[in-house]
Amino acid sequence: MVDLYSFAFLLVGLWFAVDSVGPSLAWLHLSMVGSASDAALSPEQKSKFFTLFQYLVKLGLGLALIFAGRNFALRLLRRQTAQI
Repeated sequence: MVDLYSFAFLLVGLWFAVDSVGPSLAWLHLSMVGSASDAALSPEQKSKFFTLFQYLVKLGLGLALIFAGRNFALRLLRRQTAQI
């Protein structure tokens, strides 16, 4: 059962990471190029940072599921067996 849960966490983590790595890099580049000046951020630039944050959070969650999925699976299985 632990292997099945680990595989599920890995699969979802890979999906999140692969789905968001490209847009994260593109938005990161666009945000850094757009904010290179010393002027205050415009509302359009602020929305770019929010979009970048959205993709970075999804990427971080995907990486967390990939690298810590086995621990999550063990915790989930322990919790399931304790409730029975």
